Amino acid sequence: MKPSVVMLSTGETIVTNLQEIFRGEGEDKKGLCLLLNHPYKLDLISTDDDPTNVQVKFTKWMPFSSEVQFKVPYDTVLTIGEPEKSLKEAFERKVKAAEEKIEALKKAKEEAEQPVYASDVSVAGVGMGYG
Repeated sequence: MKPSVVMLSTGETIVTNLQEIFRGEGEDKKGLCLLLNHPYKLDLISTDDDPTNVQVKFTKWMPFSSEVQFKVPYDTVLTIGEPEKSLKEAFERKVKAAEEKIEALKKAKEEAEQPVYASDVSVAGVGMGYG
């Protein structure tokens, strides 16, 4: 997938890996909606008193969701464009870091769900004798 800059009907500008979801095949194939993968809202922020010196701020588009994919209707999107090279690279780093975090959380969850047996536990310095 390649990143796209998307202007939404809400006025928000996001960067995302954009896909189209279809139903059916061949002549019956019909577009259903768009799928936003790892969408981040983009904002320009001034770095000092010079208004021409700005940086791009990435914010999760749906910050209260643990999901990274969102289906949106076609009429939610006003326009789609290709990001500048530096924005694309920054977005790709952000997605890679997010995916690594998700994998680490999944692994930690799986390890936490593993049953613990008495034979797996060693307790040092505790005498088991009855005296």
